[in-house]
Amino acid sequence: EVFEELTSHDLYQKFVKDPNAVQTYLNKNLKITGNVDSFSADSVARWTLNTQSEDGGVITVTFAELPSVTPAVGQPVVVQGLCAGYLAGDEILGGEIQLNQAVVVQ
Repeated sequence: EVFEELTSHDLYQKFVKDPNAVQTYLNKNLKITGNVDSFSADSVARWTLNTQSEDGGVITVTFAELPSVTPAVGQPVVVQGLCAGYLAGDEILGGEIQLNQAVVVQ
């Protein structure tokens, strides 16, 4: 069951503005719409979603199984997975929200 459906931008803003957001979203099943920033598929498939934030923060998505699709950079995607935490950024790099055990939603 999906806890909440959000865009990558909206989810990231919740974490940036509310220090307690991790308590709300940790281990919750989230459905996220966003644009692919980068992707890799070595031993684990990992996509990075752009949050369109000024600080360059991202959502890192790790998949339960290798996705059958390979996205293009900038392509919009919908993924669903468990929120595994948030690493706050600094003045140079934005933060990172981690989404694990994800699947691509068609």
